[in-house]
Amino acid sequence: MAVQDVTAMLRDMARAFELQAQSGECAWTAEGQANRDGLDAGTMRTVAGILCAQADEMDVQLIAIAGQHAYG
Repeated sequence: MAVQDVTAMLRDMARAFELQAQSGECAWTAEGQANRDGLDAGTMRTVAGILCAQADEMDVQLIAIAGQHAYG
């Protein structure tokens, strides 16, 4: 899997968490369980921020690596 696909996936997940926080639908069901666990909007936004920050950091690292190998 290409790294740019990973960063795009992280940003897509972050957008999904942010949209759920905005809509108030902050609940999920763990695989194999019937009950839904609620998450507050603040937690959802925090997770979204962490995912975006991780994607940004990966981009920075990739740019640095590409710069090191651009001419050699």
